[in-house]
Amino acid sequence: MLIRKISGGWTGGVIGTFAAAGAVWLAGRLGFTSVLGINLAPKLTPAFLYPRLAWGGAWGMLFLLPLLKDQHLLRGILFSLAPTLMVFLKYVPGLEKNLFGLSFGAMPPELILIIHFVWGLVAAFWYRETLR
Repeated sequence: MLIRKISGGWTGGVIGTFAAAGAVWLAGRLGFTSVLGINLAPKLTPAFLYPRLAWGGAWGMLFLLPLLKDQHLLRGILFSLAPTLMVFLKYVPGLEKNLFGLSFGAMPPELILIIHFVWGLVAAFWYRETLR
């Protein structure tokens, strides 16, 4: 059963990353991000996806924690806050922007949060289905 949980967590994180990357790509492709004043329209290339897939799988290991076991959607939202905080506290300041990316404007932090919610919800759904 432990191997199944590990597999479900990792795979859920990877599939959640595909969903989140697809959501960002689609938002950029449809011009939604530019309407919000965010210059973000990534291409789904291996160079864009590979690091995100590895991190997504690693973050998926959070689902092994025995928190809110029967609250799958809530777990997905809660666990999505960990990679969100990493982006806000590590990567955005590394771009020489203010903490949480507030110098980008009001919408980028919200978009980052929403994209990670997509990751968390998809990963939680996958993990739940893996354990059935």
